[in-house]
Amino acid sequence: MAGEMSVPEVKASGVNSVIDTLRSMAHPDSFERFVAELPPRSQALVRHPPIAMTWVPLEDMAAIFRVAHQRLFAGLDSRMEELGRKQMRSDLVGIYRFFLRFTTPAYVIGQTSKLYATYARSCGQMRILSTAAGRVDFVLEGRPYTSTAFWRYFVGNVLGIVDHTRVSNPTVALVAGGGDENWAHFIIRWH
Repeated sequence: MAGEMSVPEVKASGVNSVIDTLRSMAHPDSFERFVAELPPRSQALVRHPPIAMTWVPLEDMAAIFRVAHQRLFAGLDSRMEELGRKQMRSDLVGIYRFFLRFTTPAYVIGQTSKLYATYARSCGQMRILSTAAGRVDFVLEGRPYTSTAFWRYFVGNVLGIVDHTRVSNPTVALVAGGGDENWAHFIIRWH
């Protein structure tokens, strides 16, 4: 019906990958305590992983980020960044990893912003603000269910992608927005 808002959703493949990476980063007992603290629908995602191509409500994924940040990682933002980076490093395999070695962060972020809607429905958009030698500024805006945990994870995700390009010493900084805001401005720098 016209005027209805779509439910924000993400592909289950990404959800399953985050959960697998969390499991690899935690002691089994800690992981079980983390799962027990999740809301019921988020627990179900962990205990009964959905088929990769199905859509998962973003709200359920957001709870996983918040509880992991608080319980598994004791509020350490650096661990959320590590989660995002590790997940992306393990997800980018084969021909994708090979292809990325010949690209620049500007190209990769441009392509990522185009692909974002393929893996996240009604979850906002990514867009490049500017590019310069050794630098890309971009935003992710209109993202529902955000938190510091999500934005730190996203920084790690971006760094995990840029790690595979031909540049050295990349950094990703969240320079505005973030927290509970539905947008954030990032700057990627490299040499």
